[in-house]
Amino acid sequence: MYSEILGLSKSALYGMIVEGVISEARASSADKMNGVYERFCLLMDANQLSVIQQAQLLAPFGISSSALSNAERTLDLLNMQVLRQLADWFGVDVEWLCCESNYPISGIRPFNGDGVECDSEIVFFRCNESYLMSGVFTRTWRFIQNVPIPYIKVYMKGITSDLNLQHYHAVNVNNGGVKYFLFSEKQVESLLLGSVLPIMIIDNPIKEYADYSAFISGLE
Repeated sequence: MYSEILGLSKSALYGMIVEGVISEARASSADKMNGVYERFCLLMDANQLSVIQQAQLLAPFGISSSALSNAERTLDLLNMQVLRQLADWFGVDVEWLCCESNYPISGIRPFNGDGVECDSEIVFFRCNESYLMSGVFTRTWRFIQNVPIPYIKVYMKGITSDLNLQHYHAVNVNNGGVKYFLFSEKQVESLLLGSVLPIMIIDNPIKEYADYSAFISGLE
């Protein structure tokens, strides 16, 4: 029917439909691959890694600085093995690197001190509107191929958890080396939702409190 209206044979019409579907699939695939490259660049830039450091980090995968200087060559080399390893090193979701999810971080849990290394930086943070909107992040420096990589984990203040108990766990793990930051509501929301790379926020607090009492009370 439609082929007759358009003045085309059925085979020609079917051919046009198939070609359109294939073209759309190719465009979608190209957009996704470009997104993978953009997220890789964002991850590297956010962690302030130069091209030389990136090449040093990715040398085991045969990725050189000359390859990294060319977007198409870099994209060809960003296979699933590389993306999974990057996700593990930097503590982000591989689904995000693959453009299969919108947020780089998922599965944020309440803090209890488990799995935190004794040399990790532990920071309690809260919103400038209320300490009830608060959480914890840890930062542990890893040296991979002699490249310093900050591994950051964000934890929420659970609905039934006690902030004082969380602080007790932190002090026990870190021998008292704990910091206390104040962030804007938007910054805290982004950290707790996992909607941005934590490294883009954690070094930009509104202020740092002297101790836990000041952090809780909101006083200088």
